[in-house]
Amino acid sequence: MANVSMINDNYIYDLYTHYCFFMGLIHAPEFTIEYISSENAPSAYYYALTSVNTEPMVLSINTYLISKLSKDRIDAILFHEFTHITDTLYFKSICNDFIDGVMLYTEYHATQIGFMYQYKILKLYNIKPYVDDNVIEGLTKQQAQEENNYIIAAESFNTFPSVNEYYRLRALYMYYLGITSILKNIIHIDVSPIPFIDPCAEEFQKIFKVLTVFKYNVMPSRKAILYLSLQNEIAMQKLQKANIISDNT
Repeated sequence: MANVSMINDNYIYDLYTHYCFFMGLIHAPEFTIEYISSENAPSAYYYALTSVNTEPMVLSINTYLISKLSKDRIDAILFHEFTHITDTLYFKSICNDFIDGVMLYTEYHATQIGFMYQYKILKLYNIKPYVDDNVIEGLTKQQAQEENNYIIAAESFNTFPSVNEYYRLRALYMYYLGITSILKNIIHIDVSPIPFIDPCAEEFQKIFKVLTVFKYNVMPSRKAILYLSLQNEIAMQKLQKANIISDNT
C-alpha cells in the first residue's frame, strides 16, 4: 500500500511531466487537483475521476481508496486520467459534437496507456516490446479482472436496465477491450474479447475492430469518431427496439 501523504500536487504534476514525455507531447492541457476521502457511492466507485467540462479540467483523487493501492497501480491510474485530459483537448478541437464516440475511444485509450505504463510496455518504431512472463501473467490476470467486472455489470444491467447502467456497462467493456488490445496487438498473444451484450454485440465488435487500427500514440480522425458514435447509436436503438431500455430510463 502507498503512503497517502505522497499523493500531493507536486507528485501528481511531476508524474504528469513524465506522462507527457512518455506520450511524446509538446503541449499539454492544464488541470487543477482536488482531494476527497470517501467510501460512499458514487465517489467510492473511483480511485480518481476527471471532470473534463470545466476550465481548467479538474482531477479528483479519492485518497481513501487510492491509499490502499501500490505505488505502481496509483501511477497507472493517474496515467489513465492524464490520458482523458489530453484526449479531451484533442477532441475539443476536431469533434466535440460526437460525445459517445469520444467516450468510447478515450476509455479504451486511457486503459491502454495506464496498463502499458504500469507494466513498462512501450512500443516504438514497430519494434516488438520486451516482455517477460511476469508481465504477461500480470496483464492476463488484469484482463480476467476487467472481464469479470464487465460480466457482473452486465448481469446487473439485465436485471435493472437503464440508460445510465448502459453507459456504465459500456465504459467497463472499453476497459476490458483496452487491456485486451495490449495482449492482442502489442504483445501479440492470440486472444479474442468476449462479446458485448445482445442485441448489440455486432456493433461493439465493429467498434473494437476500428479501435485496434490506431496505435496508442496516434489519435483517431473525426471520421473514425463519427463511426464509433454511429455504432453506439445503432446499439442504443436496438436496445430500445427490444424494449430493454427507453428514452426515459
